[in-house]
Amino acid sequence: MLRAWLFITSYLTSYTSEMVTNKEKESQMVVIRLSRIGSVNKPKYRVTVADSRRPTCGKFIEVVGTYNPNPRGKEKEVELNLEKVNSWISKGAQPTARVKSIMKLAASAK
Repeated sequence: MLRAWLFITSYLTSYTSEMVTNKEKESQMVVIRLSRIGSVNKPKYRVTVADSRRPTCGKFIEVVGTYNPNPRGKEKEVELNLEKVNSWISKGAQPTARVKSIMKLAASAK
């Protein structure tokens, strides 16, 4: 009886500690994504670093650039601080697929 109780308590302790570490890992996910700032029929986007649990156009940690899919006149299509983006990626931030393509555009423009 005592052995069974010790086994169950040790199992539950290890199981709950694994759950806590998994929740901590999920809560620390940082993403680099776009958030829309343009008006109707004139889209413009900020390239932001944000917590993955936040809404797309909600709170963010830092703005690392802008993206204008329809530049007019002297407006630039991509303004991106690649040094900041690379530093966030080295810290573990995950860029979205669209941000990866924008990074390629910014790198080819320089």
